Amino acid sequence: MTHPRSGLDTTKLLAARYRAASDRPYLASALYALTVVPSHEVPTMGVDRHWRCYVSPAFVDATPVEELAGVWIHEVAHLLRDHHGRAGRLPAADQRDRYRVNVAQDCEINDDLLADGLRLPAGRVEPRLFGLPDGQLFEAYLPQLPPHVREHDCGSGAHGRPAP
Repeated sequence: MTHPRSGLDTTKLLAARYRAASDRPYLASALYALTVVPSHEVPTMGVDRHWRCYVSPAFVDATPVEELAGVWIHEVAHLLRDHHGRAGRLPAADQRDRYRVNVAQDCEINDDLLADGLRLPAGRVEPRLFGLPDGQLFEAYLPQLPPHVREHDCGSGAHGRPAP
């Protein structure tokens, strides 16, 4: 079923959430606590601290269900790891660069998900892309990232600053 106004393929998106919950049943309550918000302002998917999950209809159309399931788990991991709260405790200079903060957070999450055998879309952020080891917290990755790294924004559920 396609959402009439946004064009979001809700059947595919919800099938991916079901797969994520089936593959990782200990995350089911967190995955189903997220409220889906179709958005053309995000390039992929992103969460805010209020447990809203902003979803790009074009991204859903272009991504296989198995990879979308991995993205659901990635996004809920931002919230379960309290990334927005932890980002709020960073020094002010680091808080201002929300993109670098988000890349560091994505490194923290994605190395774990990939090691666990989850499929994620091509173009994902991983520590090895920056010559960094796996298994660190985002606070450790952040100072090791190149100064002008830019990547997509996973929303305020990652960095804590207001954004869809």
